[in-house]
Amino acid sequence: MGAEQKTHFQIDKSKCIKCGKCINTCSGMVIKFGVDGYPQFKSRSRDLARV
Repeated sequence: MGAEQKTHFQIDKSKCIKCGKCINTCSGMVIKFGVDGYPQFKSRSRDLARV
């Protein structure tokens, strides 16, 4: 209790259609589009400070 739970995911690029649904539904707002168009985790130190 009180410990941060870490969740990891990987994108299956053969199934991802780059629709952004995972980004829009992420309650933690920690997913963004990468330069390749696929979702990825935001960098904690740089990107989350801008949210």
